[in-house]
Order: sequence, then C-alpha cells, then structure tokens
Amino acid sequence: MSRRGQERPQNAAPTAKVFSWRAVRCATRDRPEGWLASTLAPAGVVPPVYEYPHTGGACVVIGGDVYRGSAIPALVGDYVFADFCLGTLQALRVQPDGSVEHFDLGATLPDVSSFGTDANGELYVTSLDGGVYRITRG
Repeated sequence: MSRRGQERPQNAAPTAKVFSWRAVRCATRDRPEGWLASTLAPAGVVPPVYEYPHTGGACVVIGGDVYRGSAIPALVGDYVFADFCLGTLQALRVQPDGSVEHFDLGATLPDVSSFGTDANGELYVTSLDGGVYRITRG
C-alpha cells in the first residue's frame, strides 16, 4: 500500500492467474466425471481440475479448504467441501498423475454454510443452525 501521491513499487503487485470455468464449460458437456479440461483451456487460463456432478440430490457446493492440520494425517492436502442439499462432507484429492479422486468423508451436517481453519490448520465447518463444528477423525 502506498500513500497518496507516492508511486507504487513495480514489484508490489503479484502475478495474476485467470481461473475460469466459463472458458472451458461448453467443451466439457457429456464428459465422464473427473474428466480434466486442461487441454481445452485458452492460453493464460488455469482450468478447473474437477467438475462436481449434480446427480442424486446434489445441488450446491459449499466451498471448503485444503486440510493442512495434523489430527487427520490421511486427509492432509485434500480439498474438503460440502454439498448443501445432501449435507455430506466430501473431499477431492489430486493424484501425482493429475487425476482427481472424489470421495465422501462419511459425515453429514445439515445446512452447511462455510468452512474455516485455525492456526494449526484444523478445519471447522459452520451450519445455518448456528453451530461451529471441528472436523475430526471419527
């Protein structure tokens, strides 16, 4: 941040990346679950790694966070999220070959509204019922 009238240093702005699903959405219709759109992304656009299926009552992804805690070692590095309609906590794991594994964490919570982390990287999930819940190994 610079004061009024001062020039901003040239290296102060980070390099921006464009994360755009819209850029590749039309080309991904009728593709199998987990199909990667990276070959269709226009130059300069970082494509999505996964398309969430809206089947079986699934409706809205409540964005989560990458687990970086220590209480659940098997989950480290996985992206944890929820489906609002199903109330299921789920995760995505990107494999070394670039494929994506989507799995259910075996826990449900109605009306998930948000996720957060503490200073130790442990994940918390909030619900519209007013609760804040820590994700633990069950």
